[in-house]
Amino acid sequence: MPRFPLASTLVFATLAGLAGCADTGAPNIVESCSGQVLRARPKDPGAPGPWPVGALTTTLGGIRTEVWYPAVPGSQNGHDPVTYDIREHIPEKDRSKVSDAENPLQICDCYRDLPLDGASGPYPVVDFIHGTAGFRTQNLENVTHWASRGFVVVASDHPGIEFKDLVTFSNQPPDEPGDARRVFAEFQNPTGDIAFLAGHVDTSLQGATGHSAGGAAASTLGDIAKVVIPIAGGPNAPDPAPPSVLFMRGSEDFGDGHPSEQSQWNGAVPRKRSVLIAKSDHLVGSSLCGLRDPRDPTRNLLDIIQQDGVGGVVGLFAGALFRGCDDPRDSGDPFLAWSRGVDIMNYATAAALEEGLHCSPSGATEIAKIQAVFQPDIDLYREQLE
Repeated sequence: MPRFPLASTLVFATLAGLAGCADTGAPNIVESCSGQVLRARPKDPGAPGPWPVGALTTTLGGIRTEVWYPAVPGSQNGHDPVTYDIREHIPEKDRSKVSDAENPLQICDCYRDLPLDGASGPYPVVDFIHGTAGFRTQNLENVTHWASRGFVVVASDHPGIEFKDLVTFSNQPPDEPGDARRVFAEFQNPTGDIAFLAGHVDTSLQGATGHSAGGAAASTLGDIAKVVIPIAGGPNAPDPAPPSVLFMRGSEDFGDGHPSEQSQWNGAVPRKRSVLIAKSDHLVGSSLCGLRDPRDPTRNLLDIIQQDGVGGVVGLFAGALFRGCDDPRDSGDPFLAWSRGVDIMNYATAAALEEGLHCSPSGATEIAKIQAVFQPDIDLYREQLE
């Protein structure tokens, strides 16, 4: 349950007095866990938070990892946004097959070399684990949204299951749960590239999220994560059980998401919530659906790599994987618009993370409104809190 001890109440009262002052860099706050001092966020969990997002590419736990973090407000001015080139996830011998003109660059709402907002914090750590044939920025819009609302967020390229592994028929066995545990461990005593986070992260407040196979991996981390969010994960409930779980899935996930949602729900213990997004398949809300040929938005990432002769195992199953990615030029497309899926994912996941890791009662209040807020695009919402 969210907790609001006396110490936090005193912090709230003290900082509330700063609300009418000029911006001195001191954060104003109304809700937090004990010891946290966080800038006030918009009550709507789908709205961006008060922090610009800093970005760092490094190696954690032995694997390539991206870190997004809350930066000093205004420090992004004069900086260009980070651009991620998805060709880094294609085997080097095939990268030249995808031309610059058709390359679907990811323009991130984040910036390099920004100073951490040390006047706020400490920040909970949230790990996003990508799915089969994915990569660390596959849910870029979600991870940067969380960072803008007061979390240090990490995502890694997981060997054996990332995009290039399936293109090259790699036989390296993946270990996403083990990878995630090693990455989380790096924050116990941040050194090297993440030394600037020392004293500014709270490893007693961690969240584990992931898509598909990554959601299944996140479901094994309930012993170290207080909030677990499997997105289109397998049918099994988290084991060990975390203090809070949010299941998210498209109602048309690989044809019908209802049986898997029901299985997860039946196996989970409270505190639990579940959201089925209407007219949505396996990649609902994922950047993989949003990556398009800049010259022809009807061509998605799968179209580009297949037509350019980059395929391997990916081509054997990716047609089904990308089935629910809407065509932005087709008004009759039966699937939910990709951007609408992003909005729903941002709203629900931020609410759950803020309730569990910021001790924010408004998180619980807002997520319970999700069907009304996104009507008619929520097929099912249910919760059992105790």
